[in-house]
Amino acid sequence: MRVLRSLLAAVIVVLLAFEIARAQAPSISPITISTPTPTISSNSLDQVVELTGQLDQRILTTVYWCLGTLVTVFLVLIGYNWFVNFRMHERDFRELRKDISTRVETAVEKIEAAGKAAGEQIKTDIRKSTEAYIESKIASVKSALDSLRSDLRGVEAKNLEQEVDVWLGKKVYSNALRVHIEYLRKTEALGYGYDWKVQMGLDKMERMLKTMIREEPGRRPNADDIADLSRFLASVAKQNPVIVKRLESLVAELCG
Repeated sequence: MRVLRSLLAAVIVVLLAFEIARAQAPSISPITISTPTPTISSNSLDQVVELTGQLDQRILTTVYWCLGTLVTVFLVLIGYNWFVNFRMHERDFRELRKDISTRVETAVEKIEAAGKAAGEQIKTDIRKSTEAYIESKIASVKSALDSLRSDLRGVEAKNLEQEVDVWLGKKVYSNALRVHIEYLRKTEALGYGYDWKVQMGLDKMERMLKTMIREEPGRRPNADDIADLSRFLASVAKQNPVIVKRLESLVAELCG
């Protein structure tokens, strides 16, 4: 662009110099000069004035033409510069708009991806929290049920223990023995922490069998009751081997 402007300016300067030189050298017919005289004719003055006017007119015409050419070239340069700038700005605007669109699309994709990932993470967290909450509640309910079952077994065992004492008070030893076996099973089912009650129940059974042998000699207990007692003793023999041995001896003596 700068080279084009410099070239146009050089062309204008050359044209201006050429026109000025041509205007300053007008074609004038040679005047024969005779022997100088002290007087100048009026025709010679008129010719000089006329030639001077023509010269001035040509100079003015050349100046006007050069000024018009300069103005035209200036306008052309301005128009061309504006056109080039407009095209450049339009191209830059398109590129800028394309770049902005690309960035916006990329940002939207990133936001959508982040939103989707966050949604999935929230769903996962909610599901895990819900599962953990439900599991904790289920565990709490199971614990409460186990505690309730344990309490119910304890109540049942307590009632059975009282019933044993009632039958012993009435000296109905066969019923007392049958209920006492059921009481020991309920106590054993209570699990850890009730072993001492099972041991105490076995000691009580030993006293009960000795009382039956002493107060009811020769009376054989019911065969089903003896079979049930033998099964129970076999189930607790590993934890209480000594007392079970003694009980088995008493059972054998009672049945003999």
